[in-house]
Amino acid sequence: MTEIAAIYESEEVVTQTKAEERKLLIFKYLPGPTDSPISTSEIQQLCEKESGCLESSLRTFERDLKKLHEHREVECIVFQHKKHWRLSSKRAVLKRTMTVLEALNFVILKRFAAPLLPMGNSDYMQAIFEQSEEVLKQHSKSSLAAWPSKIHVEKKGMPLEGHELDEQECEPIYKALLEEKLLEINYSRGIERCDTNLVTTVQPLGLVFRNHTVYLVARYFNDLEKVRLFSVNRIKEAKCLEQGFKYPSKKVFELKNYVEAGHTGFTYGKKVEEIEIIFRGYAKDLIVQYPYHPEMILERLPDGVKTKAKLIFNYDLESFILGLGEHAEVIKPEWVRKRLAERLKQAASLYGR
Repeated sequence: MTEIAAIYESEEVVTQTKAEERKLLIFKYLPGPTDSPISTSEIQQLCEKESGCLESSLRTFERDLKKLHEHREVECIVFQHKKHWRLSSKRAVLKRTMTVLEALNFVILKRFAAPLLPMGNSDYMQAIFEQSEEVLKQHSKSSLAAWPSKIHVEKKGMPLEGHELDEQECEPIYKALLEEKLLEINYSRGIERCDTNLVTTVQPLGLVFRNHTVYLVARYFNDLEKVRLFSVNRIKEAKCLEQGFKYPSKKVFELKNYVEAGHTGFTYGKKVEEIEIIFRGYAKDLIVQYPYHPEMILERLPDGVKTKAKLIFNYDLESFILGLGEHAEVIKPEWVRKRLAERLKQAASLYGR
């Protein structure tokens, strides 16, 4: 009885070994994810040509490929009523080796910049991210492997929890932006107007990742003069339409300029205008080292510095100025100066009781 069990065990080991050998050869000869796929019989011929001892049937290869397809390691394309195969993006990535330094770069990319990538290559990048994390685990004693635990990016302001982007829900938004196609959205107007969602068609112009919120910058299809922000987590449904549009030239719209002008903050002003501020005390040194606008003009005064910059007055700038207390004074425009004076008066009244 023991001899019979040993024979069965030996045959099982041989079968498993052949299956592993077939799998390795299949991965070796399958075309890459961007190449033309080949048929099951072509794969069988290539594998048996290298290893004549395989002698596996076409049906066996079909079964192997079906299992690999279920695990998303191969891609199946039906052509002329026959199945053709090639490597998936996931498996193609794993065919190449990765150094510890490369792995570290991808781990950091995933942590801080993954949402910035177009979602069309999500499977491919996910495979790279998984491989990079595995490489760092395998080289845990390397000083590079410890690097991710030694860095942290702190969000501006209060550390509010951000909304996780749902890849399936966001895919039409990324697709429309990437391919410059019209986007139909069902947008929630917020808690106070939750019963009246806005359904409209827009031209997507960009994505802005601002602290805990991701915004879609777009202009209405029927009003090209109006550019506005849509909080992505409030887009309840999105559909990428077939109709394309001509993305505006840099003279008409440039995302960088749009952000720097202050449009992405909660705005109080209606237009971009020159704002003049005097900074004194510790705020003087702060603003010299860290300008609040890339084109800020700075003039030194006996008791501080005076700055000028063209932007739209918004919540961020107001909070920044108020946070500096007596060390920051707005000179122009007059309406901003009066607004801040009223805010400070109201705040002071709370503590004068």
